[in-house]
Amino acid sequence: MTTTVQIQESMSPLIVEWESLARRTKAIPFLWPGWIAAWWSTFGAGRLQILTVYEDDHLTGVLPLCRLHGKLGSPTNSETPLFGFLAEDETVVKRLSHA
Repeated sequence: MTTTVQIQESMSPLIVEWESLARRTKAIPFLWPGWIAAWWSTFGAGRLQILTVYEDDHLTGVLPLCRLHGKLGSPTNSETPLFGFLAEDETVVKRLSHA
C-alpha cells in the first residue's frame, strides 16, 4: 500500500473526496467540508492548511488547520463545539498527528 501525507492549501480539489470520507465514517457535522468552508469564510484568519492522507490514491484522512503567526491551531471557536480528526481508522489518525 502506498501512503502519502500532504498539506493542501485549498479545499476546492478535496470537496468531493472529503464528503465521501465524511459519509463513510459517519462524521459529525463539524468535520464536513461545508462546515469548515462556512467557518473559514466567517471567522478564518491566517492560512487554512489541510493535512490529508491518501492510501493507494484514496483519501483516508483529513485534518484542517489554521496557520497564524507561525502557529497551527484548529478552525474552531464557540460556534464549533466539537472538532477532531476525520480518518478511516486509528492508523490514519496516527499519520495525521505525526505530520
